[in-house]
Amino acid sequence: MPQRPSLRSSLLSCAALMGLGFGIAQAEPGYLREPSISGQTVLFNAEQSVWSVPLAGGQAQRLTTVPQGANAIDPHPVISPDGTQIAFAANFDGPTEIYVMPRSGGTPRRLTFENVARLKIIGWDAHAGILYAAPAATGPYYTQTVTAIDPKTSAKHVFPLSGVNDAALSPDGRWLYAVRFGLATTGDHMRAYRGGALSQLWRFDLQNGKEAERIGTHDANLIRPMPWRDRLIVISDENGRYNLWSLATDGTDAKQLTHFTDYSVLEASISGDHIVMRKGADLFDFNLASGETTPIKVDLTSDNLPRSPYWLEKPTRFLTASAISPKGETAAFTMRGHVVVAGASPRRVVVLATPDNVRLRLAQITPDGKSVIAFSDVNGDSALWRFAADGSGKGEAISQPSPTEPVILSLSPDGKYAAHTDLLGRLWLTDLSTKADKLVDNATQDGTNVFDSLSWSSDGHVLAFVRTRGANLRRQIALYVPATGQTNWVTDGRYES
Repeated sequence: MPQRPSLRSSLLSCAALMGLGFGIAQAEPGYLREPSISGQTVLFNAEQSVWSVPLAGGQAQRLTTVPQGANAIDPHPVISPDGTQIAFAANFDGPTEIYVMPRSGGTPRRLTFENVARLKIIGWDAHAGILYAAPAATGPYYTQTVTAIDPKTSAKHVFPLSGVNDAALSPDGRWLYAVRFGLATTGDHMRAYRGGALSQLWRFDLQNGKEAERIGTHDANLIRPMPWRDRLIVISDENGRYNLWSLATDGTDAKQLTHFTDYSVLEASISGDHIVMRKGADLFDFNLASGETTPIKVDLTSDNLPRSPYWLEKPTRFLTASAISPKGETAAFTMRGHVVVAGASPRRVVVLATPDNVRLRLAQITPDGKSVIAFSDVNGDSALWRFAADGSGKGEAISQPSPTEPVILSLSPDGKYAAHTDLLGRLWLTDLSTKADKLVDNATQDGTNVFDSLSWSSDGHVLAFVRTRGANLRRQIALYVPATGQTNWVTDGRYES
């Protein structure tokens, strides 16, 4: 008797269909990140590999092999002050650790044995060694400390500052300039953030052991301290975008050096009078002596293997949404922009036939089990589409495209409506038969853009949604009736609902 293929084997087979591809080496613009400079040599990260290029630009050389599979990590490369060694992060032995190797090539040597998450290399000091940030042994989850490790002896020194995720030493080794808190600890990328986790710049006297002092502005994020002569260069978002600024060593006398408004300066490294920084997907050389900014034109010749399709051993690791059908017979799984429909019945597992360059989101099965409703970006913007649950046909659009992204999708039990929220704080209702869209609620009018949940009554006649209102931080419940178009708030701000 033939066996029905398991969900796992079916997903692997589907992933295998995306794994047939061959790259052809060619020179083209790359996504260049995490620059590190020493003299006239610049290291950077592209395709999760370490590359080297002259400061003047030109042909880049790949220094580390292309990582394979879904566990590849970014190397965060740094170059030694004398330009002879490089350090980078890798997970060759399992955990993410620091490895060193000659810039001329050679076998990487493991330097750290931290066996922790969120380890990041932040610099290489001529006297202290390699600086890296890692989770603190005690304290809250996001608490980090900065450690210096000697690349020759592996001797470590943990600097006695809590909540630090970036640091640099003054040339004489007396002062430690450190960054505390900031959105870098959580990986957020919010612009002009001014909340309680603001990046703070601190100065600590390593010789006298006096209490560390906070320096620089208290009203903007200050990151990436870089001592230069008798000044301290930092990256600040005081004017909305991150730009290079120059401070006195005590944090006073702030002067803006760059004035970019298109993209922020997000990463930077200093050597002599030159700062190499990333802006957008490109690298730039800022000359501190002349004040001139020059693009570094990099010729990146690669087969772009990380961009090629590959076999997913465990595709469910990339699961972004799952929904069981109202009858409990099937379920829709959304992963890496594709949708898989599977069930306990003898029916085979179905992968909705969409192109690889189209991303599906938040797939759900209709109450009758015949269709799958999901967001598709086939035309660039997100729109609701209906697909046959058995995988036949090409599907059809059932809502107007929107330039923002969907957040929550909920289908009414009677199969008439689809309600969804978006990143702009709006709640929409789509009539699945007429394909008409209606704006039900705009949360921004109450000072928020977040809906906590959507829920339908069992007959599909009433939609309940939850969000905060105005200055009150307590969540409240509202009921919307599609037949009448009326919204009634049924709880108030005295209690959490």
